[in-house]
Amino acid sequence: MLELSIQVTGVEPTLMRLSRLAERVGDLSSAFESIHADFLEVERTQFDAEGAVSPWAQLTDDYVAWKSKRTTSTKILQFDRALERSLTSGSDANHIVDIGQSEARFGTNLITESGYGLGRLHQEGFTAKYPYGNKNIPSKKVPSRKPIDLSEETLQRWVKIIQGFVMESKDMFPEHFA
Repeated sequence: MLELSIQVTGVEPTLMRLSRLAERVGDLSSAFESIHADFLEVERTQFDAEGAVSPWAQLTDDYVAWKSKRTTSTKILQFDRALERSLTSGSDANHIVDIGQSEARFGTNLITESGYGLGRLHQEGFTAKYPYGNKNIPSKKVPSRKPIDLSEETLQRWVKIIQGFVMESKDMFPEHFA
């Protein structure tokens, strides 16, 4: 005759760990703060490289000529640098940072004169009188130049930030800190 016996030990500590894990996962705001800081760095790199992940389409000669009469900036998506500042400076008035317990939003709230989101227009491409306001030529498609273009490497880094936040508690997993 075969007798089978199962003994479960450590149920209470395991339940307590799972409960603390659920509490930590319930509030990811600290992890999102770290991700926000990384987002600002990613955006600085994006603007410095004029498209770090996917290089931005070059400006047309007509637009370069038009732009040179109105600004000293020769860089793409940096006519007056407002878009760049709104995505690289967390203190800029046009920067969006909305961090909650289970989600976060980062971006820009800059809009065009016609009320369209400037970041979104460049993200998707758009049709405009180009150079802007030129009434003597037909509208044409402005190429997509993604001011926010997150690489797989960046997304994986953000996952690791969240994983690290969830797992870093000595109270939750003391065997990892022995």
